[in-house]
Amino acid sequence: MVDKDVTSVRGKYAVPGRHGVLVAPAPRPAHEPVSLSRRTFIAGALVTVAFGSLASTQLSGCGSSSSSVAVLSPDVDAVETLGDVFTQSDETSHATEDAHFSLPAGTLLWADTSTVAATLMPGSTSSPLTTAGVTSLDTGTYVELLSQAMGASEGYDIYDVRCSENLFVWVELMFLTEDWRVYVATWSGDTLGTPRLLDSGDSDYDPPFIAASSNHAIWVVEPSTGGTKTLDETYVRSQGPSDSSATTICTSYGRLASSPRMANGVLTITPRLESSGVYYRLLACDPATGSEVSSAILPKTVKPYDALWLGSGFSFSIESTYSSSGAIGALGVYVQQGDEYLYVGKTPLDDSVLVSDKFVCKTAYSVTVIDFAAQEYYSITPPSKAADYGDCIVTGGIADRLVLYTTVSSGSDASTSSVDVRVLGLA
Repeated sequence: MVDKDVTSVRGKYAVPGRHGVLVAPAPRPAHEPVSLSRRTFIAGALVTVAFGSLASTQLSGCGSSSSSVAVLSPDVDAVETLGDVFTQSDETSHATEDAHFSLPAGTLLWADTSTVAATLMPGSTSSPLTTAGVTSLDTGTYVELLSQAMGASEGYDIYDVRCSENLFVWVELMFLTEDWRVYVATWSGDTLGTPRLLDSGDSDYDPPFIAASSNHAIWVVEPSTGGTKTLDETYVRSQGPSDSSATTICTSYGRLASSPRMANGVLTITPRLESSGVYYRLLACDPATGSEVSSAILPKTVKPYDALWLGSGFSFSIESTYSSSGAIGALGVYVQQGDEYLYVGKTPLDDSVLVSDKFVCKTAYSVTVIDFAAQEYYSITPPSKAADYGDCIVTGGIADRLVLYTTVSSGSDASTSSVDVRVLGLA
């Protein structure tokens, strides 16, 4: 999940993760129901996207020239609320536990592969603040790949990390000055290849959001809201470990709405387009070149909390209600079904994913699983003594298993807390 705290998309000094679970020290002197019949959500896979109900406006961005671009504008009867379409079921008959393990309190995980999760582990002391590695999703074994930041002697700490099956990407941050660096290395087993510095910046630009494909590191260079470059464009960059230089695969007219996300080899990003109004594009593209796979433009002013290309349509969520933005401007989570939408009218609290053809989203305390084939939905209950935010979704995009985690307490003393990780199969 993107670190979406109350102050900014990248909250000051909060290590990117879920609900501020791990917080670094400050710098030293850092949705209304409508009616649609069940027949509109046919059993089976998501259907091919068709933008049948669209409005046009003049927009440009991410390399496209100014032209008439379709803005999503479905009729109200093309958006159906979850409870009006599907029947509520029980998790016990659907979700099975494949693995269950504990990690130290403050650990953060991101599972963009089926076997391991990129892991940011709190250090045993304040120096280093964090270590980084991978955790097996079958055994819970943590393998440390970075015992400290490459720039530890200069005052840098490991700030964020992602991995694919063979690439390890991370961000280092100097909390004193807010300078940052992006690194990539190959990895295998318990061995990290030679790290390569890809990019660096200062406090005028936020520590980059990152993603990892099988062959490329992806990072976002966007101006800080409090620096001297606030009017600068945002750049999404990509580079392989042996490439001589980075490729700018997208230029956004201002900050992205959400973090980059990988799923089945496709990158989803949400650039703002250059226009007389505020428009955000849902863009699915090749992570190496930025070549478009699919795209859609949200209605004017609607800012997505997260977005993901599901292979045949987008899912996206919205944190606020935009009263003038038509049928897809209400707070909640949307799943595109051709030219129709399934709507979950609750506040989104994590990035949504697709697991074994089931759509999974996080709202309130629990995680909701939506089964399109069975026309059912159910909630997964957090473990006993879970933190007040409940489970967080570790799974990154499209996967065969659902990985969840939360902080649990075994007593009144916070020092007895741990991170509880569950790997679930969804039937």
